Amino acid sequence: MRLTLSAAAAALVFFGIIWFLQGINVLPGGFMAGQIRWAVYGGIAVIAGVSVLIVVNWRRSHQRRYQRKYPSGMRIFCEFSAGVRDAG
Repeated sequence: MRLTLSAAAAALVFFGIIWFLQGINVLPGGFMAGQIRWAVYGGIAVIAGVSVLIVVNWRRSHQRRYQRKYPSGMRIFCEFSAGVRDAG
């Protein structure tokens, strides 16, 4: 799932850069050249793609850190202790 999301986000960033550059007329040729609308679409695509990449990679590193900090047995004990304390 993460690999698929990362690949889709990277493609979105790549195409967003192309759209942006064509929209500001840096990459000539094609129907998008010189149309500011495509520059805006490209900027939005780049921001969306980078956001997805950050979220996907943040979740992965955050999960690893949590697993190292609290091994599975300790996590269950802590959750159980908190539940008992809240119930009483």
